[in-house]
Amino acid sequence: MLPSCTLCKKRKKRCDFNLPSCKHCKSMGTQCEYFDEGLGNNVPREYLKSLNDNIILLRSEIDKYKKKINKRTNNEENGEELAKSTSNNTSDLYDMTKNGTFLEGSDNELHYFGPCSIPSMVYMSSMMIKLNLNKLNQFNILEFRSLPNLKIQFDYSLITSEHTKILISNYLTEIYPNFPLLSENFFHFDLMVKNYPEWKQLFIFLILLISASHLMRKKSDFTIIKLMLQQKVNQLMKSKISNEDGDELLCLILYSIYQLLDPEMGKTVWKTISLACDIAEKLKLKDINNNYYSLNGKVAKNVSKKQILKCLAILDSEVSLLLGRPPQLNLEKNQILNIENDDILVNELLIVYDKTEFFNVLYSNSSNCGVLTLFQSLKYHSNKYVKIWLLSSPLLSHKCSDCNLYYDSAVINILSSSLKYIEDYNNQSKNSGVILYWIELSHITISLINLILISKFYSSSYQGIVSDKTIDNHLVIGRNILSKLCSHWYYANTIKAYIDLLIDKSFRSQKLSSIKWSCQLDLSENNASDNDSCSYFPISSN
Repeated sequence: MLPSCTLCKKRKKRCDFNLPSCKHCKSMGTQCEYFDEGLGNNVPREYLKSLNDNIILLRSEIDKYKKKINKRTNNEENGEELAKSTSNNTSDLYDMTKNGTFLEGSDNELHYFGPCSIPSMVYMSSMMIKLNLNKLNQFNILEFRSLPNLKIQFDYSLITSEHTKILISNYLTEIYPNFPLLSENFFHFDLMVKNYPEWKQLFIFLILLISASHLMRKKSDFTIIKLMLQQKVNQLMKSKISNEDGDELLCLILYSIYQLLDPEMGKTVWKTISLACDIAEKLKLKDINNNYYSLNGKVAKNVSKKQILKCLAILDSEVSLLLGRPPQLNLEKNQILNIENDDILVNELLIVYDKTEFFNVLYSNSSNCGVLTLFQSLKYHSNKYVKIWLLSSPLLSHKCSDCNLYYDSAVINILSSSLKYIEDYNNQSKNSGVILYWIELSHITISLINLILISKFYSSSYQGIVSDKTIDNHLVIGRNILSKLCSHWYYANTIKAYIDLLIDKSFRSQKLSSIKWSCQLDLSENNASDNDSCSYFPISSN
């Protein structure tokens, strides 16, 4: 329900909740606005009216889209397999996948999913395999609702000094090497946490929250601690973070890391990262060579500006691209190359830049063939770019006369990328375990969809280059990884159920139906006679 406007509250009058203005504000000719607790600011009702009008238009477009989808589904129920379809049909499916889709969340808010997101890939693969799903939005990965919203009163005594030592040690060992966002001196506490000022408590609790979210998968006794810390952090963020300074930026980045570790917590991580990117632009974070330690804030002033930029750029690119959107933090190549005395940072930011450029080249509004566009550039055809080709997964639904010369190579590149992701996550899970949980779940899911589609429709493209045994083994391992991830996130089991359905439909009468998915395979043992999957990446179309 819409809150009373600020004027009616002030004058203690009954507000009529009309849009774009209540009758009192309208009669006085003043702007009607209300206080939004989530934003911490006043919001004009006129703005809400414009949003509501846009939603009505979008829903109208979605209804038209659904009618087209239903019509196409009915027409294809008794048709031939995609491999034998006309080029017009495949072009239509690719265009629909490329354009993305809007799905409505439980909060009635519309979310956009672009070409290489899980919902778009679910739609594309279901059409190719002819699953004819009636409600594709049941696989919406923004719905984190499997745990009840428990309220636990924060109690310092429940977090003992031993708990704190374990959490700090785990953070420094498992999280800090990937995201070195705070100076090491910050982790040496001279006082009890409750004796520090609240601004420092917030960052200490953020560290403990991230670590507890990582540890609770191994040690269930940290689950209650995590719930307490989450509520305490949310409380402190509302009261202590509002200045759009370096501390708020740092706080949002740390909180987004927590969100990626703990999808059950009920918020969308892209909103947090989007807020962080907005603040980064205002603080001119990308202007890295000027004022090296110039971010203001009691904590941020002691943190390397370069490290903050690196962490935010990586998080922004990973989350945005997996939602099928270009990253919000727009880094220019010359800007990166001009960074002085830090070759490691330059290389890491160039990877982010290359991914963004690859996405923009492939999914620009150009009507040119995507395969042809990529292969006209010699840049992306080396082992350095093997994993970047996962972003081109929708190309598996595309084929036209322009790309005949290059299409097999594009399929092999997508296959190599999918094999590489599964292999890397298999090795990672044996060592440090999962860090960016939501991102890894998305990578594994898309990789599995690719392996299924390529094995079913494009086996002639990889014959003599990649063995069927290698693909079978990676399917098993990828599915096992997915099962393990879903054991920590109940709602994600809808994704696993879809993958199982896709496998069953694709290989019901083939040899893969006999594979026991519960078996645990190790790549080093099962692929002893095969080449390493990285070597499959073709240098050119020849």
